[in-house]
Amino acid sequence: MDEQKFVTLREMDVLRDEVHRLDDHGSRGVGAIQVQLVDLVKDVVEMKVEMNTKFGLVDDRFEKQRMERIVGRRWLIGTSFIAISVLVTILGLLIGILQRVH
Repeated sequence: MDEQKFVTLREMDVLRDEVHRLDDHGSRGVGAIQVQLVDLVKDVVEMKVEMNTKFGLVDDRFEKQRMERIVGRRWLIGTSFIAISVLVTILGLLIGILQRVH
């Protein structure tokens, strides 16, 4: 058979006092929960600000790397163009020299 535990009169009085204490201002403990929720909202907002800051830094870093790649490509194109121009000039001079020799 199930053994039931009986509550003493003192335990009932303590429980009744706790319930009355929660209802002192007619809130039934809602005030304490509101404080906890407000703290939770503050923590969430703080985390959101931190995450936005971190993502902003990452975005800035990616943008800087993108710009560096663009500048690098421009230098590569410019250098290649100059090298091709020099080669064409040298080739033109060689052709001119060979035509005079023959």
